[in-house]
Amino acid sequence: MIQKMTNASNEWRRLVWCQKLLEIHLQRRKW
Repeated sequence: MIQKMTNASNEWRRLVWCQKLLEIHLQRRKW
């Protein structure tokens, strides 16, 4: 059970990271 929770946390962190990268990329393209 704890393992599953850590897995979900890792997945969520990866998603947030990808979204952040996308935001930075889009902001760069604007300039």
